[in-house]
Amino acid sequence: MFANILMYAQIVISALPHIHNQILLKIRSRIHYYTYKAVPEPLNIVVIGGSFGGLTLALELANTIPTGYRVVLVEKRSHFGYTWVFPRVSVVEGHEHKAFIPYGPILQSLPQGALILKQGVVVEVSEKRIILQDGTVFDFEYLAIATGSTGFAPWHQSLENKTQGMETFQTMQNSIREATHLVVIGGGAVGVEIASDAKSKYPEKQVTLIHSRDTLLNTFGKRLHDHAMQVFAQLGVNVYLGERVLVEDGSTSLVLKSGKEVPFDLLLQCTGQRPASNILATLSSSSISPSGTILVQKTLQILDPEHPNIYALGDVAKTGGVKMGRAAALQASVVAQNIRNMIFGKALKDYQSIPALDSAIDLTLGLTSGAVYFRHGDKEILLERKKDIDLEAGKLWKLLGAKPFEDEAYVPHCVLRSL
Repeated sequence: MFANILMYAQIVISALPHIHNQILLKIRSRIHYYTYKAVPEPLNIVVIGGSFGGLTLALELANTIPTGYRVVLVEKRSHFGYTWVFPRVSVVEGHEHKAFIPYGPILQSLPQGALILKQGVVVEVSEKRIILQDGTVFDFEYLAIATGSTGFAPWHQSLENKTQGMETFQTMQNSIREATHLVVIGGGAVGVEIASDAKSKYPEKQVTLIHSRDTLLNTFGKRLHDHAMQVFAQLGVNVYLGERVLVEDGSTSLVLKSGKEVPFDLLLQCTGQRPASNILATLSSSSISPSGTILVQKTLQILDPEHPNIYALGDVAKTGGVKMGRAAALQASVVAQNIRNMIFGKALKDYQSIPALDSAIDLTLGLTSGAVYFRHGDKEILLERKKDIDLEAGKLWKLLGAKPFEDEAYVPHCVLRSL
């Protein structure tokens, strides 16, 4: 008991600097709202990607940059994708609209002229300029790449608008409902949540999870694996660990490395995630690792010293930590501070992860249950908890200034429809 209390105390202490910075940021933001003035030809700070890391960075910069600068947030989707609920709404119908949150409300709160939002796809990055697929060009003084990763739909959607996203989830829901033998490949968080949700909602179905590692959720600790295996046993999910699919025999069965045949009529791939770093390849190929992540310095500037004004953060950056929205948001604060420091000629700050928070996860294990897990050193804590059917999606809507779940046609002063 005492060891647990000590661990909680260490976690709180390690997070205090970040908490302190967030309090200061709120105070500075209120002052900034009344002191920032838009100018006719501002210098651009471009942020590519509007998910957890990119949006956090864009908002912090817009609330703190000096007059004469503005933030340009380029995002290919019309809405913020709440990826934490993507597995749930892939299985459970009637909640898919909650996974897409309008950007408008949170952007309305910013000083006029401090940020513009442009929906589009960046096709070229040069030393001081980006070009979008529609021909739009933005010059920049500073650039931050927060493009995340790509993979299989619907967990990684390349769709442009909310309607298309909802239709993709509805198609997935129908496929799972009609299947009799569902096979999920991949034992990370997405695969575990999909498999447990599907078996919990449809107990009569055969649900199988195949994972190439010897433990589920292998970026976390063994205690979480053990708990997930226990829940799978209770639900009746078949699990094959240390296995790979060698042959897909038509559309009726899989042949595993061990020779085992697994029948299926629906196959869901929850693997194959790859960093979306291609836009940097022409300008600085030396900053891209063999795995596709962008190599960064401790300051989160890209590794290439010829481009000190370019940063990378979130899933696309090689930071050594777990790829999560929480870590991306922490990195965003460091990038924002470093860009401000560069503007004012101050020393840059190194990014330091908070291991206990990086190792934490709030995992869904069936429709109404889940587990909160975190680790500090060699100590692990797991707390079981009840889950709402929509995973409390309304909380993030409110955090982003939107009224759950009203998706009004916000067109704030900072949204560019055309240039």
